[in-house]
Amino acid sequence: MNKRLLAALLVTAIILTGSGCGQKDSKEHVTVASDTVASKDEDTTEERSSIYEYVDSGFEGFKGVTSHSNIVGENLIVCTNEYTISELLEKATSNDAIMDIKMNADPSISTLRVYSAPITGGTAKLLYEEEQSHSTVICSYDVNGNIGLWFADDGSYDDSKSHVLVMDKDGNVLKDIDVSFAYRDSMTPTYIYYSEDDDTILAFYDDTIIATDVSGGQKFKLATNGYLLSAGVTRVGLPVAYIYSNDGEVLKTIDIKNGTYKDSVIFENGLGASELQQGEGDYDIFYSSRTAVYGVKLSDGTMDMICDYTSSDIDVTYLGNGLVVDDKNLIISMYDQDSSNQTFELYTKTDPSKIVDKKELQLVCMYATAELRALVIDFNKTHNDCRIKIVEYGEMDNSYERMAADLAAGKSGDIYYLDNGLGDFSIEQCVSKGLLEDLTPYIEKDPDISEDDMIPSVFNTTKIDGKTYYLGGHFYVRALIGKKSEFEDKQGWSFEDMKEYVDSKPSDCRIFGTTNKSEMLMIFLTTSMSSFVNWEKGECYFDTPEFKSVLEMCNRGENAETDWGSINYENDFISGKQLLTEGYLDFDEIGYYKNALGGDFTYIGYPDKEGRGVYVTIRDSLGISSACADKEMAWEFVKMIVSKQYQSKHYYEPGYGCPTRKDMFEMYMKVYSTTEKYTDEFGNEIEPREGMVGWDGIEMTLGPISADEEKMFRDQVDSVSRVWTMDTNIYNIVCEEAGAYFSGDKTIDETVSLIQNRAETYVKENK
Repeated sequence: MNKRLLAALLVTAIILTGSGCGQKDSKEHVTVASDTVASKDEDTTEERSSIYEYVDSGFEGFKGVTSHSNIVGENLIVCTNEYTISELLEKATSNDAIMDIKMNADPSISTLRVYSAPITGGTAKLLYEEEQSHSTVICSYDVNGNIGLWFADDGSYDDSKSHVLVMDKDGNVLKDIDVSFAYRDSMTPTYIYYSEDDDTILAFYDDTIIATDVSGGQKFKLATNGYLLSAGVTRVGLPVAYIYSNDGEVLKTIDIKNGTYKDSVIFENGLGASELQQGEGDYDIFYSSRTAVYGVKLSDGTMDMICDYTSSDIDVTYLGNGLVVDDKNLIISMYDQDSSNQTFELYTKTDPSKIVDKKELQLVCMYATAELRALVIDFNKTHNDCRIKIVEYGEMDNSYERMAADLAAGKSGDIYYLDNGLGDFSIEQCVSKGLLEDLTPYIEKDPDISEDDMIPSVFNTTKIDGKTYYLGGHFYVRALIGKKSEFEDKQGWSFEDMKEYVDSKPSDCRIFGTTNKSEMLMIFLTTSMSSFVNWEKGECYFDTPEFKSVLEMCNRGENAETDWGSINYENDFISGKQLLTEGYLDFDEIGYYKNALGGDFTYIGYPDKEGRGVYVTIRDSLGISSACADKEMAWEFVKMIVSKQYQSKHYYEPGYGCPTRKDMFEMYMKVYSTTEKYTDEFGNEIEPREGMVGWDGIEMTLGPISADEEKMFRDQVDSVSRVWTMDTNIYNIVCEEAGAYFSGDKTIDETVSLIQNRAETYVKENK
């Protein structure tokens, strides 16, 4: 089953400038920036210089949902959009009035507004307002001290009303340029650039950049040789294209006079930038990633970290963007999680000499989530003698190899964020290598948490040899789904049981959604690896009847890629053409199968040796390195993941997973069963579940769950037996050798013998 989250996000920009475009040298200069950020392996000086502190929330008076913000001269320019129906509903004073608005108001009409506020903070001034019925996104840039606005019509190509307005700082319109010609040949521009000095329009498309006069007459055309990600203006006013290419991510400046690229800087490891901001001082471009604000020097491709969000205690959970005001000040925009509006906060650079030295513990991870960063910030704000520093290998060259080498060399950090493992190492392998500290003694003596606080089935499943090596904040339940009419109330089966069931079905029946043999093998390996690998004993069990059953079931498929367009999940499942499907247990999914299959479904589970195949996936888990410099302090951080304070922030959010605490789990269940609006003990406003959701052509009305749905959910949580984990290196060995069997070049006995020898050798050498 393919779940579809329907959302529309239109991100567009106009780039306008009035200076620095007349370059005589048209030869393109290419620079390769091979490293990501110079400060990644450095501490002290550069890190201290990238720490900012909060000054004030500073800005008010913006109405509507922010579509874009930028700094223009001495002002912060903010563009917002507010649908008229939303404004009317907000003012409605009776249920009859609300119903009348919903029935008669045009949902496509919205009010577009442009505001200006001093970069030092204050109340916003409304510069421009227009009610319009076409979808418009507006962006602002500096044009000789003026403001540029692009009205981007996403209507029909034949009736486009796209135009550019240039206004002064007080909102007086100076120019109104029709750019409807940019919507031609079934192409829609992603960005538009207007150069006042040259009276030239640059239209940026995914694969092409076209320069015209203001009437649409073409001047020149440049291929992006990749896919356009964004665009911007350098500090000297040159337009720049940010392109994804085969060589990496590239910043290319454009010489309008000569119709060529001027400079190209290749960032082999990418920038992670969403929007580009015009640079100043030593920097040509600024950009904000999910972790920091950077300045880029195009002459040599170097990047300097301007502001480290985590070190500056800036919570990036709802981060919008970071805008550089000058060499000491920033404006950070944040999304309000309820309204989607943005707020703007002022930050100033902290004097490095005034930063107090603290004991530092390194948190090692491949990628840090916004929630993890928020947790680190909470810890750092409340501990005066210690701070956590995130070491994110995913931002480095050869990330997985580098992490493995550092762990082998004893550069193991102090705390681990375990995303179903640590790099290429599964959690079981980490335990066998002695990388993880046993947390059992810490739990037993801690006054704040205990094992009794946790859901027993989930907590016990995460134990290895009876010991606890990590704590998780949230979880999902995973199991194979079959037709109840065929399995009744059976839960769990062995590999031989599953093969017997599959063999009893016609040969044209597929087991899962995919028909590809290797993809079927991946499903088995990612859910059943623990049945075939024992890191504690240093043993593998691939030369067994159980694993032969897996290979034989996969061999029913095809070597060709799956023709996904020919698959109709609900019809095939009802007819029996598809036997099983993978399920992440949640109430939306239960509702889907009740609607699509008339309730004829059951969670049979994945096969395993013990015949208990309901898995749990831990969403956010933390462990302590056995070589940690201060294990007691590390424990103070790790236990936060199972605190009510942390889990209360997300337990009611759809799709986030179930909290691992018993008390928070009961609060989670109440969210889905309540029939009345209420405020929980943490101040979260909870409303009864309602609305519509559609998957694969099946529409469902959402409402409070029934007693039967609640019982089914609780029964599955109580029956979890294994933790989903991934042994990447062993997975690769198995897939490499299984290919010869799937193609008919080796027998099954030859194949399992090769897999067994290679896998067990790897385990013995790497435990």
